[in-house]
Parts: sequence; structure tokens; C-alpha cells
Amino acid sequence: MSYIYDRKEDKAKLRAQILHQRKQMSLEEQEEKSKKITEIIVQSRLFYDAKVIMAYASFRQEVDTRELIDVTLQQGKRMVMPLCHPSEKAILPCEIKSQDDLVAGTWGILEPRKESLSLVAPTEIDLIFVPALAFDRQGHRLGYGAGYYDRFFTQIHDKTIKIGLAYQIQIVHKLLSEPHDIPVNHIVTEKGWIDCELGQSLAELGQRQKKIQKEGFAHESLL
Repeated sequence: MSYIYDRKEDKAKLRAQILHQRKQMSLEEQEEKSKKITEIIVQSRLFYDAKVIMAYASFRQEVDTRELIDVTLQQGKRMVMPLCHPSEKAILPCEIKSQDDLVAGTWGILEPRKESLSLVAPTEIDLIFVPALAFDRQGHRLGYGAGYYDRFFTQIHDKTIKIGLAYQIQIVHKLLSEPHDIPVNHIVTEKGWIDCELGQSLAELGQRQKKIQKEGFAHESLL
């Protein structure tokens, strides 16, 4: 998508548009793309190095995180899931030992059981996988409008890596950023990684590197 979305009516229009496009995807297409995204993530150094990982429980047509959660647990990493506190529009990060620790909670989204909570300090989290309706290549996200993650991002460590998960159809050219918005560091789609500090995918960077080398001006910092 190549439009710039800034005004409130534009955001509402984009939310409706993305929701419609996601619903048009077949279950098989969602599963295939989610599996590809998971494969890309678990093969990365960022995932390998992380000890404490937080992910969302996928809902409706969001990128499916179930396999990602299973792999995280199988590798002996600490798995953290969000428990939503609607009255305060806040997220409580809670550790789980298996997906059996999750039950339907707010809005029907799976979340940790309240009777056996194991709270985790936000500053302990190394890597957070973040949902959204849309992202731009600078890491700005369009959520559902409640601001849960915007508030939570103010509590985590500066070195915590924030990774947005999305299908390629959810990537737009530019989103309006508010002063309180905190962008994600990377985005992963079925097409690969997008480095939000550079605003380019790794594939694009690779193509640019080849072009520079061909012209005799190699620049090692590109990759």
C-alpha cells in the first residue's frame, strides 16, 4: 500500500480495509504465511540470543503465534504472555509453562489464568512480538485504538527488542506518529525482515549492496 494515513478518519478507513483484507485470506493461506513467519523468526540470531520472550495470543486473522510459543517453550526459554487489565487499559506480563496455562479472557482472547499468575517484570523481557492492524516501514503501528502496547512499551528496558508480526498486506507506506508512540525495531512478514531503523527489508538491503558493489562502492555497514 502506498498511501499516507494520518487523520482519524484515515485511520478508521485503514482499520476497516485491513480487517476486510485479512478476512479475505483463506485459512490455508493464513496458516502458510504464519508458518513462514515463524520459520524466519526461529532461525534468527535475535530469537536465539533471547532468554525471556513475550508474544501475543493470536486472535481471529492475526499472524498465528501458537507454533512460535511452542518452539519458545521447547527451547527452554521463558515464555511471557499478556494479561489485559481493561479498567486501566494495561498489560500485565505473565510467564506460562505451556499453552494449557491460557484461557479465554478479555474479548475472547487467550490469556494467562488469573488463579495462577506468575508476573514478570517488564524490564526482564528480551524480545516482544507485537500485533497490529498495520505497520509502516519506520516501525509505527496502527493498533485497535486502546493503546495497551503504547503504555506497556514505556515500562520495558531500552534494550528490549520489539518485533511486529504482520502479513505483507498490512505494511503501509506511512502512518502518522504521535509524540507518545514508540515504534517497533523490526517487522517480520512472510516476505522476510524489515529493519525499521533503515525502513527497508533485508532483501532490499541485499539488492542495494549488490548494486553498490557492482559500481565499485562497497559499503559494509548496509548489512
